[in-house]
Amino acid sequence: MLKKSGFCQKSGLLVLLWLVLLLTVGLAAQAVVVTHQTRTRGLPEGFPAPVAEADVPILGVNVALEQYDDEEGEELEAALTRIVEGGFVWVRQSFYWSQIEPEPGHFDWAVPNRILAALARHPQLRLVAVLDDRPPDPPADPDRFAAFARAFAARYGDRVDYYQVWDEPNLAAHWGGGPVNPPAYADLLARTARAIRAADPEARILLASLAPTVETGPQNLSDARFLEQLYQAGAAPYFDVVAGKPYGFDTGPDDRRADEAVLNFSRLLLLREVMVAHGDADKAVWASQWGWNALPPGWTGAPSIWGQTDEPTQAARTVAALERARAE
Repeated sequence: MLKKSGFCQKSGLLVLLWLVLLLTVGLAAQAVVVTHQTRTRGLPEGFPAPVAEADVPILGVNVALEQYDDEEGEELEAALTRIVEGGFVWVRQSFYWSQIEPEPGHFDWAVPNRILAALARHPQLRLVAVLDDRPPDPPADPDRFAAFARAFAARYGDRVDYYQVWDEPNLAAHWGGGPVNPPAYADLLARTARAIRAADPEARILLASLAPTVETGPQNLSDARFLEQLYQAGAAPYFDVVAGKPYGFDTGPDDRRADEAVLNFSRLLLLREVMVAHGDADKAVWASQWGWNALPPGWTGAPSIWGQTDEPTQAARTVAALERARAE
């Protein structure tokens, strides 16, 4: 009886140990699942194959190369050399309709000629040509803007592969003072994309970069809601890449909250979810502008609407954000 009792005690202990082990493994597995879901917001593992324009260099810079207008071109050349030395590949440059075509049918190609010629001397750089206007009012005649875009593509299509149609149409400041109008932008995009592709069949069209905002209209509209309404308006065939601006604001790149009420680096997940919901998972979403704001020491002006940090934190967050982008 003593031996049997001892055996039972040992058996009970083994069962208990197995239960503890299984519970520990189960909790660990659950922790992995929760961590994964937090990291990916429940999206499928990895990208479906293939995703167009996903396997591209990730480093780029937004530029205003028109400011370098010395006759010798040395300032422009120096600027591009610094970009190359910094390890950047993409340059995102705006070309303004009202500057290039100040009167209907009368084109002044001097600025884009100078920029494109300089870029040709640095073949490792890739241009995203943003076709926009200044002031950023929506065209009264979308067909005229589309004609301008076609003329641009016909002239530079052998040197430009990526065209972006407008910028931040979900903000009143970039849509004639508002209210914003997703169907109207969808119409502008469709006309312009058809015109560009007619002149440059190999063109890749980027959706206008959508600004991060938690507002719900009518003046400014959440980037995710604006994208949803673009799909409802039938815009999907007219862009190859979705673009957003996931500024970090007040938190670092490890802030994984993907919430329409939160402005952070994870905000592109909201756009991705809209794309997946509309069967557009085979397209990529690009971050055309992102980062953290660091004002000079002793700044006494107005606080930044983009959040504020110091330069060491800015640098650390930038590096961490690039590591996250490469990993995910």
